[in-house]
Parts: sequence; structure tokens; C-alpha cells
Amino acid sequence: MCVRTEGEDYAFVPHEQALPEALGQSGEIFKLRIPAGQRLSALKDLDLMNINPFSVYGSEDSLIRTIARRECLFQHWDL
Repeated sequence: MCVRTEGEDYAFVPHEQALPEALGQSGEIFKLRIPAGQRLSALKDLDLMNINPFSVYGSEDSLIRTIARRECLFQHWDL
């Protein structure tokens, strides 16, 4: 989600419109697209690097989401 202030209001805008002044020295912005078939593998790799909902947002809801993801998606369940 990308939000930009317009006066006293906030507006949802594409990242390309909101970030020109926030870009680094190289001035580049890029988008990564991960095939749906590699979703679980990518989520596991990110979690191993401590990039998960709880590390990003730090709320109780994100903690529950992180625990649920680890228990339900990252482990093989034989039900």
C-alpha cells in the first residue's frame, strides 16, 4: 500500500508516483514478481531471513499471522 499526502488529505497512489523523492542515489525502483508456484518457498526463505509479518509490523495480529504461517504452511500436516 502506498499513500501520499495531498494537503491535509491522504491518497492511495501507485508506488511509481509516490516515491520519486524517496528513491536512493541511483534513482531506481523495481518490482519483483514471484510465480505462484514458488510462493511457499519464497515465504520460507524470507522467514529464515526474519522478514515476516511480525518483524515488519510488530503487532499482536502480525505475531499470530507469523505463528500460523509457520505452523500451517511451513510444516507438513498429515490430517
